[in-house]
Amino acid sequence: VLLVQLECLLRLVRLEPNPEQVQRFVDRSTYLLEALEGEERWREMADWLSRLRALSATCLESRPDVAEVIAANLAAVCTVHRAGRLVELAGRSPDGREAAGAIIAAIGPAAGPALLDAVRAQATESRDSRGAVQLLCDHAVLVAPSLVAALGAPGAPEVLQRTIARVLGFAGHGYEVPLGKLLDSRDEQTVREALRSLARIGTPRAAALVGGQVLVNRDWVGKAAEETLWHFPKTESDRQIRDLLARREFVVRQPQAAGRLLERAVQGGAANLAPILQTLVPLRFRFWSPAVVRVARQARTLLNQ
Repeated sequence: VLLVQLECLLRLVRLEPNPEQVQRFVDRSTYLLEALEGEERWREMADWLSRLRALSATCLESRPDVAEVIAANLAAVCTVHRAGRLVELAGRSPDGREAAGAIIAAIGPAAGPALLDAVRAQATESRDSRGAVQLLCDHAVLVAPSLVAALGAPGAPEVLQRTIARVLGFAGHGYEVPLGKLLDSRDEQTVREALRSLARIGTPRAAALVGGQVLVNRDWVGKAAEETLWHFPKTESDRQIRDLLARREFVVRQPQAAGRLLERAVQGGAANLAPILQTLVPLRFRFWSPAVVRVARQARTLLNQ
């Protein structure tokens, strides 16, 4: 009976041009949807939400006001409580995880903030939030835009920053800039998560952001960024290393880091190092800076070889 009623409402929404009447139909469907949830008929719930989302897309051009009503209803479906239930469902079994994923895909980007709130609530209650984080990662491309918006909210807790940093890495190309901003966080775990995500994305822009941290930071951030470079595709890591070693001010200011980069670049078989080595050799006369002299001598030895 529930499915017949939902089918009837879906057809009425498809036909109805008046957004106020459509609002009444979707309000009625919410009660039926809660009944499906109460009986744990997750597959049927996912199927109906998916059809409603498809209908919203169909109405977008011909009846944008109706499409807006439907989209708002879908966004309202994913409350913090329901997000918690989806996390619980996903943790039960592979079938449960698949059903939870189908519901999140049907709800769309609006599922992101609700799952983030679930992470916050679980962290506040000292409960394990890995299930909620994993669901966000599974649907990173879908929820990433809403997570970036949440990142700009004032006073975002550190646990949410870490979560967003991790999820954006799975969302892929296009999220390098928000991850770059997280590198300025005061929370060490957030910074390390952002570095890992940039390496996971692996684009030239992501590599440039990490290389920039090596250039300007002497503390643990610089060392973490230096290590992260080796997790990029070889072409990108080689490019950043050549760029850093070609900067005289970097070598003079951070000779230990320069020496490590040079040594690992040679071990990794980096190409086109000879011109850079030639610029480093004259630095051997800086006798007042033994660390710089060591880099220059290392460069001369490599050049002779």
